[in-house]
Amino acid sequence: MTNAPTSILATNAPEGLRDIAGPVPVTSLAAQLLFWGTLVALLAAAAFLARWWWRRRQRRAQEGPPPPPLIPPHERARRRLEAALSLIGDPGPFCTEVSSALRDYLEGRFGWNAPDRTTEEFLAELRTQEGLSESIQQQIREFLTRCDFVKFAKYDPTEPELREIHRVAVRVVEDTVPPPMPVEPATGASAPTSTQA
Repeated sequence: MTNAPTSILATNAPEGLRDIAGPVPVTSLAAQLLFWGTLVALLAAAAFLARWWWRRRQRRAQEGPPPPPLIPPHERARRRLEAALSLIGDPGPFCTEVSSALRDYLEGRFGWNAPDRTTEEFLAELRTQEGLSESIQQQIREFLTRCDFVKFAKYDPTEPELREIHRVAVRVVEDTVPPPMPVEPATGASAPTSTQA
């Protein structure tokens, strides 16, 4: 009889018993809400920044490269007249380039329609324009007449004559350069006034 309880215990015991498990961590609802709220906020911020960057990139692609800085008419004319000296050995192209540089300058500087007019039309308009002294108008008349002799009458000038034509064009540009814009002093905080106690 003493063997019966042992056999019952032996038959009722489950095989492979495990040890007691440790404590299970329990997170509070507030901690979970904080975690998920922070995650959603970070994802929303990342999406906003990505959209902003993409739109900015698209806008720049549509705009194209920035325009080159604006060169004043007198600077363009100076450069063209300097470059025209390389053609001084060929009177026709030289006079064409010098005349074109001066006409383009007068159009840009005074708003005259100089390049598209014949010399006679341009000189007739020149007489009605204000802003040029009589001496400068006379220089322009002589200059255009000399250039026309070379371009159309097939006159073959000497190099000193070509240099004189060039010199007159440069002088017209230099004599009509607009005065520099006055620089206004920066407006800001006035100088501190001293107070005596």
